[in-house]
Amino acid sequence: MTENLSVESVIAALEKIGRKTDAAWADGHPDYVSEYSLTAEHIPALIRTATTCSDASSDDPAVYVQVHAWRALAQLRAVEAVQPLLEVQEELHERDDDWYLEEFHLVFGLIGPPAIEPLKAFLGDDSHTQFPREKAASGLCEISRRFPETRDQVIEILTAELNRHHDDGGLNGALVGNLLDLKAAEAIERAFAANVVDPTIAVDWGDVRRELISPCVGLMSIGLAGDCLSEAPRRNITKMASREWCHCFRSCDRSWKTPSNWPRTVPSS
Repeated sequence: MTENLSVESVIAALEKIGRKTDAAWADGHPDYVSEYSLTAEHIPALIRTATTCSDASSDDPAVYVQVHAWRALAQLRAVEAVQPLLEVQEELHERDDDWYLEEFHLVFGLIGPPAIEPLKAFLGDDSHTQFPREKAASGLCEISRRFPETRDQVIEILTAELNRHHDDGGLNGALVGNLLDLKAAEAIERAFAANVVDPTIAVDWGDVRRELISPCVGLMSIGLAGDCLSEAPRRNITKMASREWCHCFRSCDRSWKTPSNWPRTVPSS
């Protein structure tokens, strides 16, 4: 534990860490708060660092300071960081920096219930693009996982949003994925019964029944969507066309690159 580090010294220390890909940070390993004696005093500087994209070389350890800053904010449960982090997603997406896709749901999940309302508002804002909105949805899902008392509220938010998107196959597919993760069988079935999920883009009811609504997990159909079992060959719903899907399911195809085997993307000069 380092005592009495100034704000500037904390940021300088984070710049020296470099690439650390172990997701154990979300469980407090490393414990940024303890190691750097972080307090509310450090939050504004950490927010600035977490929302400033660097043009440093990918070989420079300092390029990862942004990642360490948002991890530290998560461990501080800094709710004031939620909106700035949501807003920087568009820039990160434009830079093809997928670290936010790998980690922002964990950041929001650690911050917890106070993040629900800003995540809800961002998810419901059609001016934002697909992947940042998906990350807001998976952040809500992670909050529900860490704070089970919020499950019903999160399901209600995701279901209401799903009902709005009759034609957005990518986003509504992601929302179904989140509801699957929450084992929200009735909400999913109601969405299919209301015909708001495009099975040609996302997933069909037969796949959902096979994945979730079965005696082995104790969930049964409520009869709204019927059997609807597809005659087509069974599709693996964990391979739907989105970089986000690896965060929605426990078994998934991680054949694409992940932070464990690639550096942060830096725009060409």
